[in-house]
Amino acid sequence: MYKQLTLLTTTIFLFSGCSLYISTSPSSLPSNIQKLNGIQKQIIYKTIQDEISMLCAKGDLAYENGHVYDAITDYEKVNLYKGYSFIPAKKIKDLKNIAAENSILHYKQAMKYLRKDKYRALKEFNLVMVNNPNYKDTKEQLQELKKNEKIKEYISSLESKLKVAMDQKKSTPKYLNNIESASSILAKYEYNNPLIQEAKDILKSEYSSLIEEAIATFNKAAYDRAHDMFKNILSTYANDKTANEYIVKIANIKEVKTQIANAEDALNKEEYVSAFEFANKALLLDETNQKAKNIIDQAHDGLEKRIAILMARGKSNYYKKYLKKAKQNFQEILSIRPGDNTALVYIKKIDRQLKTLSSLQ
Repeated sequence: MYKQLTLLTTTIFLFSGCSLYISTSPSSLPSNIQKLNGIQKQIIYKTIQDEISMLCAKGDLAYENGHVYDAITDYEKVNLYKGYSFIPAKKIKDLKNIAAENSILHYKQAMKYLRKDKYRALKEFNLVMVNNPNYKDTKEQLQELKKNEKIKEYISSLESKLKVAMDQKKSTPKYLNNIESASSILAKYEYNNPLIQEAKDILKSEYSSLIEEAIATFNKAAYDRAHDMFKNILSTYANDKTANEYIVKIANIKEVKTQIANAEDALNKEEYVSAFEFANKALLLDETNQKAKNIIDQAHDGLEKRIAILMARGKSNYYKKYLKKAKQNFQEILSIRPGDNTALVYIKKIDRQLKTLSSLQ
């Protein structure tokens, strides 16, 4: 088996798996390749890089869908193109071990149900196929099963349900979920059915328009509506990275808004420490938030004024010998500015005097 890649006038043969890889030095290349100009070489390089990217994506998708054999094949082709283990050899080895174990397990299950439940046997043989289509007589057993009239009718009914779902032509979560559901059920019995790829193409196309619309709504600051749109997308594309990222962004925006409101309320009540804490929480989520920065500045100024007032009261109470009141004033300063040297000095003086007075009583 080989894949033929034609680039300009040069034909390069790439074998699947790692059965053949020839490392060639520039001097050993055919003369017609050596004579290529810079632009032509760039075209060849870009074509190969595009092929590698495509194979990586295909391998990842196959892996996510549980098609272990296809994932292994694509990953090995990537390493063949690269000329080294771009996809870690251990990962491929682990996948091969998984495929081997799954093939044995599902083949045994298929043979167990072959006579008493042909539908279950069909599912099990399909699971063998996605792990190792060349395992024992799996292909032959599948061919025989598919000759069964009831099996034919059942697969045909599953195809019809998928066709009906795809013909709806409505960009709604329910429509997409119907396609996803019908496609998933059909794949259990015939994983390589051409209709499944058609369904995937529709889901991919609809995804693009849905995600663009949701992002546009987000950019208009309609966060509640955008949140619902991204949640709807996730109902069909459960692990979609973009939708999940925007859900987090919206949650952060709402949390920032809440913390800013709390900070402003605390500021109005002259609860400067609380105002500072709320505004700082907002800044941790949005470091460029100007409102939070302004509140922190105002809270800082308010605290400085509060400290000045408490310092004046504390000293006044101290000199008037209202020692306990003075101590409370200086302790409040320390609650705002821990380690304030002046407050600490006065508290030590007060404690000594209170101790002396206590001993005289």
